[in-house]
Amino acid sequence: AVLNCAPAGSHDCRSKYTARGINYFALDGCEDVPGYDLFGLHLDDAVAFIRAETSGVKSSGRVLVHCYAGSNRSATFAIAYLLLTTHEPLERLLARCFSLR
Repeated sequence: AVLNCAPAGSHDCRSKYTARGINYFALDGCEDVPGYDLFGLHLDDAVAFIRAETSGVKSSGRVLVHCYAGSNRSATFAIAYLLLTTHEPLERLLARCFSLR
């Protein structure tokens, strides 16, 4: 599955993924600008999609979370999901993510 955190209108590849049977969800209007309420506007949708795609009977258990540059939004949502579902300390999750990058 693919969770797209890129801003609206930038590289929406929905048809390329769905043609291959890959579930795709875009967070509409997701911006990376100071003051933008990223979590308030998108966290619930992102977590719901990731949870559904990793726990379903027919799911692969994997979700690619991506944004335009791959440095802020995608990592933020991936770590937020892990914080909410694993309850591991932030420092441990950050270290794990950095080691896998």
